[in-house]
Amino acid sequence: MIHKRTIKQFGDSQFNTIINHTVLIVGVGGVGGYTVEALARFGIKKLILIDDDVIEASNINRQLCALHSTVGKSKVDVFKSRIYDINPNIDVVALYERFNEESTVLDDYKIDFVIDAIDS
Repeated sequence: MIHKRTIKQFGDSQFNTIINHTVLIVGVGGVGGYTVEALARFGIKKLILIDDDVIEASNINRQLCALHSTVGKSKVDVFKSRIYDINPNIDVVALYERFNEESTVLDDYKIDFVIDAIDS
């Protein structure tokens, strides 16, 4: 079981309470990317990723999803694949779009927590 140590730290009941939340991460570059991966490894069952950027070579020195093989690809799509490789039972919604006042993501999903990792 991949979450054995986490369950040992939090206990079954608390762990199950935590992982059943839906988390929206807005911006999956440097800070957001590390957040996404940490939540996926922790065991959160549903992540919603929103970002309108693609991976550039200049991201390789600081972003988890940035590799020579991922340059030019959507950050949310690369992270979705990466997360499924970490935890195939997770539900990941990857939204390749800009988050702004016209975004409907907050209305379209039941979200428990929002993490703002936007650059601007």
